[in-house]
Amino acid sequence: VNAVPMVNLGPDTLVCDDKPFVLQASGSGNAQLLWSDGSAGKSLSATQAGTYWVRASNGRCIDTDSMTLSLRECIVFKTFTPNAFSPDGNSSNETFRPYLNENVRVTAYELQVFDRWGNQAFRSTDLNTGWDGFVRGEKSPQGVYIYWFRIEYVDDKGPGNALLRGEVTLLR
Repeated sequence: VNAVPMVNLGPDTLVCDDKPFVLQASGSGNAQLLWSDGSAGKSLSATQAGTYWVRASNGRCIDTDSMTLSLRECIVFKTFTPNAFSPDGNSSNETFRPYLNENVRVTAYELQVFDRWGNQAFRSTDLNTGWDGFVRGEKSPQGVYIYWFRIEYVDDKGPGNALLRGEVTLLR
């Protein structure tokens, strides 16, 4: 006498689209498995969204389970930092600041900008506040400035941090 097979794929799942998701058939014991794609292993590697099913059988007894797999674009830390800006009042490129994927959760941030003599021209801990080209209410001269920013964040890969440095040209 064979035991009644039982199979479980778990709940419907939402995952990143950056790598295959492996569905595992649990509780199947010695039953023979048949997946929705015709394969017969203990697991199935899925790369597309959809509903997947597995059937466990041991002769006359059958159990089936299914799950719906949904995919979304993976949220990863990426940054873009302009190499020039022109705070001239035309509403375009008015401030200097780094830009990053808006879905990344920022846990700490600091931006500093220095003139060519190493004097601090700007500092902010607010990701949405950029340098407007002024130092203590005075227009900074056109030229190349050094910046660095430190950021701590959480994306789909987990917690991370970065220290990025570079040059930005202030155009008047």
